[in-house]
Amino acid sequence: SQNYPNPFNSETRFIHTLNKPDYVSLKIYNIMGELIHTVFEGNRGPGIHRDKWRGVDYENQPVSSGVYFYNLNSGGKSITKKMILSK
Repeated sequence: SQNYPNPFNSETRFIHTLNKPDYVSLKIYNIMGELIHTVFEGNRGPGIHRDKWRGVDYENQPVSSGVYFYNLNSGGKSITKKMILSK
């Protein structure tokens, strides 16, 4: 599902459901398509999973306001959605 809230200020949350164990990756990209943060990458069991991103890069430094994209890969499927960080 879409991240919530969107637009967001300090943090945003992601919820996804797995029907069976699977490898999952949730990554954040800037408007230039550059990977700036990996929220989660690894194996997960079935069920509802919740993650959050605090608007930081790999060095835990705050990123600027603007448009970002998140990409969720799981079960051979990939979705990419837009989100807006507004400080």
